[in-house]
Amino acid sequence: NTGQYDTAFNYFEKSVALFDSLKNRPNKRKALLLLGHYHLEKNNLKRAKEQFIEALDLGKEMGIVSDQHMVSAFSGLAKVYNTGKSYNEAITSGLDAIKIASEIGAKQKLVAAHEIVSEAFAKIGAYEQAFYHQQQFAIYQDSLTNETNTRNLNEILTKYETDKKEKENLILKKEANLAELTIKKQQSVT
Repeated sequence: NTGQYDTAFNYFEKSVALFDSLKNRPNKRKALLLLGHYHLEKNNLKRAKEQFIEALDLGKEMGIVSDQHMVSAFSGLAKVYNTGKSYNEAITSGLDAIKIASEIGAKQKLVAAHEIVSEAFAKIGAYEQAFYHQQQFAIYQDSLTNETNTRNLNEILTKYETDKKEKENLILKKEANLAELTIKKQQSVT
């Protein structure tokens, strides 16, 4: 699996150059984010930081100030800074991610950003802020879990109602066939 991960990395490296030559900035930005996360996973913090910053700069050049990719870039930077023990920078980037994620209603991204910011505040001893962001993390996590459970329950109910209607229709068809056979039998007797 690691080999596939490294192969994907090589393709993303090539895709950045290709998208750059084609002046396809949106896809270049996506590839940069993926590379940033790859480098973060490999603990290559310097390269991850460069990728995330380049993705942010590219988004700003394109006039994009709030989308999921900006949230991803700020969250990625916050993780880089947190891992590198630059907690104040982690907090700043994490709060930027929270602000944008709140604006665009990206709950999943809010969960991750609040968790990162909570960890960074705890590392600098700002426990009240750490606690606040931990609470926000828990609230959004619970909200996402409830939404998933509600969606699953609705799917089960819909399937149940559909099956019930299909069975009712089958019974009605059988009753209609039986009634038709009864009528035909009565007509043939008379």
